[in-house]
Amino acid sequence: MPFTLSHPAAVLPLLDGTRGRGPLVAAGLVAGSMAPDVPFFADSLLRGCYRFGDVTHRWWAVPTVDVLIAGGLTWWWYGLVRPGRYDRGGYGWFAVSAAIGAATHVGWDSFTHQGRAGVRAFPVLNTELAGCPLYTVLQYGSSAAGLALLAPRLPPAPEPRRSTVAGLALATAAGVLHRLSRRERGLIAECCFGAGAGLAAGITAYALAGRSARAR
Repeated sequence: MPFTLSHPAAVLPLLDGTRGRGPLVAAGLVAGSMAPDVPFFADSLLRGCYRFGDVTHRWWAVPTVDVLIAGGLTWWWYGLVRPGRYDRGGYGWFAVSAAIGAATHVGWDSFTHQGRAGVRAFPVLNTELAGCPLYTVLQYGSSAAGLALLAPRLPPAPEPRRSTVAGLALATAAGVLHRLSRRERGLIAECCFGAGAGLAAGITAYALAGRSARAR
């Protein structure tokens, strides 16, 4: 599948700066675009969640399960990691935005995963190129393109403290080693999902520590 953090690139045309176009909610669009992959990362903490990823990538899950997951991601970010307001448009428009974001994810994946609807509709994607199916080449190529599109739009961030960087790097490495120790899936997949889970855990711990320090 395309790299999860590349998926928000698909909703860029629906964003106007940091806000959604019209009544659309930017937070919903972005969170929804990543929501279907959350079970793959959550498997690091709740073993067995990985199988639920098959559910979140079904079209019926786009306006239902994926919207709920997007809500959880948004709460995690704005409620815990970086407390603040986002461009709220009400729960209804958030749900619509999250569903649109999730639809771009599932649609994108359908052309980059064996047996998915897009690959079945275009058998040429099964053609091998340099020993790899074309859908795999498209998977990695579109991931790189997505990251390239997103990079210039990242907001400037203050210089982090070395201790923070070291702590997050340690959490990320621990997440990777934890997943690799299972030897359940391919090297690239386990490294990506383990790194993401470890980083998320590290960010959460950092946010909680910051809250505790401010409360004293």
